[in-house]
Amino acid sequence: MNEEQRQLIMVWSIRVLEPKLISIGPVVLKCYVNKPELEKIYEKTLSVKENLFETISKEVIKTKKEISKKAKSNSLILIEVSGKGFAYKHGGKIEDAGEEKLLFPAPSKLIKIGVYQKGKLSWFKPKKGEEIYVYEGIIDVPEDVDFVVIDTDNGSHVLVVEKIMQSEEKNEETGNSQKQ
Repeated sequence: MNEEQRQLIMVWSIRVLEPKLISIGPVVLKCYVNKPELEKIYEKTLSVKENLFETISKEVIKTKKEISKKAKSNSLILIEVSGKGFAYKHGGKIEDAGEEKLLFPAPSKLIKIGVYQKGKLSWFKPKKGEEIYVYEGIIDVPEDVDFVVIDTDNGSHVLVVEKIMQSEEKNEETGNSQKQ
């Protein structure tokens, strides 16, 4: 066998985030909270025969399957792997209900929510000590809210309520499942 094999020591960090409905100011949203009893940090040595990315990807898939047996349906799993000269991050759902909207492009820690209502932008923070993550979820706001700003540790994202809520209502009334 001519394939060169390398042994690489890697640090693995695994977090599981379970879905939860919360209220922040006038906004109710389905977000995610940390499940500390499923959290793990450990060192692992892998034999790398092929490309490093492929080896880590295969191991991440195995790890995700193991964790999914212990975690609640629709939970998020965040896996970070690092070693000498590289870092790899993976985030994904255990199961996808398919009914949720993209609230933020990647799983991210919520810092605050901005609500533009009656011509004024007001900011609301999660309860002190509460660590909340946003990604895919459900959002419900009063009718007079024009848009919501989701501010996270990875930047901000604006959700225009009229487009989100009213187009969904029209689709439900007409039976049209395509987005307008």
